Amino acid sequence: MLFNISNHPLSEWSAEQLTEAKRLWGGVEDIPFPQVDPDATTEQVNQLAEQLCEQYVQIVERAEAGSAFHIMGELNFTFSIVTLLKQRGCRVYASTSHRQSVVVGEGKMLKSFCFHQFREY
Repeated sequence: MLFNISNHPLSEWSAEQLTEAKRLWGGVEDIPFPQVDPDATTEQVNQLAEQLCEQYVQIVERAEAGSAFHIMGELNFTFSIVTLLKQRGCRVYASTSHRQSVVVGEGKMLKSFCFHQFREY
């Protein structure tokens, strides 16, 4: 099982990404990405990661062998939680994509992503 902790729920994944996740892990389940306060200090972000790490480890321990996490989101939290999970022996992945951006004016940009692969942290 792959546990998706990101701001991109499975309902937004492309068919290619979902197919590859199922091929590699058998199934995928969403875990909501936490709200990270943009005004939080580094210490507060690390504390949030420490609080959630134990919950995440328990989830993967109850799952079948070979389960892993897909984590994409707020960069400081992602760095902290990935570091903690890897220290606990968990496998953690990011998804890679080809990004296409078009400036549409007035400080706005239209982005599209084409899934390429899962890459282990």
